[in-house]
Amino acid sequence: MISELERKIGDLVQGYQAELPGAHQRTIAACPWLAGVPRDQFYSLRPHLGDARIVAAREAGSPDWSSAYGAALLRDLAQGIVPACRALDRPDLISRWREIPGCGPYAEAVEGRWPTTLPKEHRSLARLCRAYASQAQTLAPEFLQALDSLSISAVGVEEYEALALALVRAGRMVEAHAMWKDLGHPVLDFSPDLADPAAVDAAAEAGFRFGAKAMSDALRFGAPEVVPAMIQAGHRPGERDSGLSLAQWAVYSLADLELVRACVEAGGDRDGAIRLAFALGRLDVVDDFRKTHTLPAFSELECFLHACSMGDDEDAESWWFRVPEMAARFTPDLRAVPAHWIGRDATDSLEIWLKIGMPVDFQSVGGGTLLHFAAWRGRVPMIQRLLEAGASVNRLDLFHSSSPLGWLIRATVRPFDGRFPAPGDRIEAAGLLAEAGAVFMPTYLHVASPELRALFGVA
Repeated sequence: MISELERKIGDLVQGYQAELPGAHQRTIAACPWLAGVPRDQFYSLRPHLGDARIVAAREAGSPDWSSAYGAALLRDLAQGIVPACRALDRPDLISRWREIPGCGPYAEAVEGRWPTTLPKEHRSLARLCRAYASQAQTLAPEFLQALDSLSISAVGVEEYEALALALVRAGRMVEAHAMWKDLGHPVLDFSPDLADPAAVDAAAEAGFRFGAKAMSDALRFGAPEVVPAMIQAGHRPGERDSGLSLAQWAVYSLADLELVRACVEAGGDRDGAIRLAFALGRLDVVDDFRKTHTLPAFSELECFLHACSMGDDEDAESWWFRVPEMAARFTPDLRAVPAHWIGRDATDSLEIWLKIGMPVDFQSVGGGTLLHFAAWRGRVPMIQRLLEAGASVNRLDLFHSSSPLGWLIRATVRPFDGRFPAPGDRIEAAGLLAEAGAVFMPTYLHVASPELRALFGVA
């Protein structure tokens, strides 16, 4: 039952927050590869909901959370869907739920039963609609009509939002937008389902808008062609994501000049884009704006970063000695520069940074250290160099509380912008992190490949 799973997960999360020995012991029992990790080190990695879900799933005999939740969902559907459909006077839905893969045997077992109590019938119906939207190629009219009988108060915010997202994935943008408005969400985040301009156009036509994060994600994760359609759908000038404006994200992601200009026109911050382009060594952008605008005066920090980006160690050292406490002067947008060196595999820039004595655990854009970004990109030589310089292998980023190993594992399921050099050998990169003492947290299980699991002795 989903309710039983949720109770166990809640107990674990409370134990994690209080750093209780019992929660640590339950985790080790379910995830034996963690047996050698002391309790204080385990809790320094801030185990959270994702870890608790894996532990509860393995306690229930499932290999991962998706399997455990799927099995519990089918059991709940079996016990609740048919009576729920009858209670809501929707007998036409009963035959439809057989079409969901895996539901048929349950349908045959329960259709003749009639429980005396009918708790949470609306929530059961919402789960049925979500499962159908996720699995079926098209939504049957019966399900579209059933959406009218659902409300946030009846099914809860989490279930309602999950159904709305399932409708987005199913391409039912009009129905999804109506539910999105009920939830009070003004914008839609980027997802792989929106990597096609036609999907963005359909979402925009339904009334969705896209914020700075959706556009920056599209730029970073290999779908720059959808950004113009997102801009057309509506963008508020001045919005930022992780401290960078839309124009700066276009510069950072190596977008072409036409797209950089479009982002500047839509979101403003021309000077910010020029300053970041100069610091990154993107002279194509600087020269393009020089033709039509007076360039801003560049700061000493921007000149230092420009010299590093260009691989000019003498000029970088010259600027470094002029400005004491250079590391304390970074603004959020300029923190993106060292991460950009790793993205484009600029080992000479990183070497200048370390040689001068800048912090090896410097936190770049998004709160990740340089080792986080090197792990994300699988940059084996950079990982080795950072570890040799004393980088912390289990340090957590500021926003997601994830280690460099966590970033590496999650990068395996995220697309990359082809404008950056291809990622390196992640198995070799993970091996370096393992040798340095990286801890494989339970939450990594749902995305780690068999090769990565084997590397850490995870069964």
